[in-house]
Amino acid sequence: MRLAIIGTGNVAETLTRALIKAHHDVVLGSRDPQHALPWAAQLAVPVQIQTPAQAARGTDLVINATPGAVSVEAFTAIDSSALDGKVLVDVANAVVPRGEGVALVYPNGSLGEELQKALPPVRVVKTLNTMSAGVMTDPEPSPHPRRSSSPATSQRQADGRRSPRRPRLAADSLIDLGGIAAARGPEHAFHLLGALFGALGTPRLNFAIIR
Repeated sequence: MRLAIIGTGNVAETLTRALIKAHHDVVLGSRDPQHALPWAAQLAVPVQIQTPAQAARGTDLVINATPGAVSVEAFTAIDSSALDGKVLVDVANAVVPRGEGVALVYPNGSLGEELQKALPPVRVVKTLNTMSAGVMTDPEPSPHPRRSSSPATSQRQADGRRSPRRPRLAADSLIDLGGIAAARGPEHAFHLLGALFGALGTPRLNFAIIR
C-alpha cells in the first residue's frame, strides 16, 4: 500500500519506520519539503519528502501526524483535489498548554469531528491516539502478551487482515466504535492517559479491552 504521512515529527518518524518495515510505500508531507530530516536519511528505504498536497495525491491512505492543535488548519490548506475520496487516519490529540498541564482544544467535540466537518469528501478515521508513538508500532511491550492492547477506531475499516510476515502494529487490532462522533471518547481520554503516564512512570502503555 502507498501511504502519505502528513507531518515530520516523532510520531511521523516512528510510523514511517514501522510501515517501511511492513513493506508499505511511504511518502512524507511537509510544509518545508526542502528541509533535510536527519532521521529520514537513516531509513532503510529512501522516502520522498513532498508538500502535503503532493504527498496526499496518488496515495491510498493519508495519516495525520501533525500536532492536533493545528491539524484542521494544516489539512484545509491542502488542495482539496489531493484529498477527495481518501481515507484520513487521524492519530493526533488536539491539546494546548494551560497552567501546569494541558487543555483540550475541542472540549465539547473532537478533532476527528472537526476534520470531517472541514473535509466533507474525505473519510476520517480516528484511532491510535490513546497511546504513545512507540506503542503504535510495538503494541505488546507488556510482560503479559495475552492481554494485548485494542485501540479504538471511529469508522469501519475496509480490511483488517495482515500478512503473517509483517511485523505486528497496533492498527492490526481495532474496535469499531461507529461514526466519527465516537472520536470524542478516545480523545477525551487524553487526561487519563497523561495521569497514567505520570503514575506509572512510562508512556509505554495503552488501554486493554477485556470481555
